[in-house]
Amino acid sequence: MTEQRLSELEKKWLDGSISAVEAEEYANWYNSGQNEPLNIPESIARSREEHQLKMLENILGKLEKENESKTDESDQTPVRKIRTKYFYPIAASLILFLGIGGIWLYNYLSNRESTEIVKQDKAPGQSGLVITLEDGREVLIDSIPDGVIAVENGISIIKKDGAIYYEGTSDELAYNTATTKKGRKFELVLPDNSKVWLNAASQLKYPVVFTGKTREVELNGEAYFEVEHNSEKPFVVKAGNQRIKVLGTQFNVNNYSDENHIATTLIDGSVEVAAGNEEEIIEPNQQAISSNLAAGIQVTEVNAKECISWVRGEFNFNNADLKTILNQISRWYDIDIQILPGVDQNQIFYGSTNMNQNLSEVLKVLELSGINLTLEGNTLTVKP
Repeated sequence: MTEQRLSELEKKWLDGSISAVEAEEYANWYNSGQNEPLNIPESIARSREEHQLKMLENILGKLEKENESKTDESDQTPVRKIRTKYFYPIAASLILFLGIGGIWLYNYLSNRESTEIVKQDKAPGQSGLVITLEDGREVLIDSIPDGVIAVENGISIIKKDGAIYYEGTSDELAYNTATTKKGRKFELVLPDNSKVWLNAASQLKYPVVFTGKTREVELNGEAYFEVEHNSEKPFVVKAGNQRIKVLGTQFNVNNYSDENHIATTLIDGSVEVAAGNEEEIIEPNQQAISSNLAAGIQVTEVNAKECISWVRGEFNFNNADLKTILNQISRWYDIDIQILPGVDQNQIFYGSTNMNQNLSEVLKVLELSGINLTLEGNTLTVKP
């Protein structure tokens, strides 16, 4: 499409004079090459993100005008008070998810009844943890009040303000294992005062006292670390085939078995990542990825803050394929996922949405994006 034609369609889109055929032409251009750089004329926008926001503002403006003109005949209550609750967050999420032609989204939302809500629903996950002690005893942290929850070899394990702490000293080596089930995440403060946030369906094994020349822990799942600096005793994370070595820094490690790779993302400081015979030192806003199926480390530039959005209570779906998104949803809402043959699991999405909302709100975003979903019992089925 030429720049002149694109500018013409953009103007018609903004002033509302665009025809159905032109809108389809415009949407097809916008949706083409989602995984490739998009050259948008500077007269329209300086980036895809700016263009998305421009489209979003236009959609919300049209919805606002439409809803202000609609009132309930019985009590004159503006319909927008009902519709806004559901449609505005969906519109915002969709534009950021797929960047689809906004005219189609506007038409769809305008004609959609606010009563179309997923009948079955699930509440979001919450804080929760199980600690397995050295002697095999399991302590369910969710169900106990603040205070000392156990004492092992002179070390007190304490629950306080929604986190776990260790106090005391010991010469005996003993290990604890912290486990978050599906639908749970939790914060730990390790014996060296390093902080760890465990995402859902994750497990961290660590000593109750760090002895020797290193501070070593073992991770399955995902965790964000804020490591206490100690130049004489490096902090080491074993995650699948990766070995991450730091002195004091902030980083995230994703080692879920169903993702088929391990990704270490650096927020601050410096990290040495080893996998097999290869070693890489990464800098802030870089990610080191190694595969469970092949050797080698790939280092890429990322937005590190987006990678730890789950700590802040947000799903990050930027440049994520459908399979990755469904995995996140499965872990947080404790549901099973069934993907039927014919579903394109590699289609790419963009954006984020709040983790502290019911499952139905997240599913609406996917449904409006053209994903065919059915929730029956505890199983979410994705159909072609």
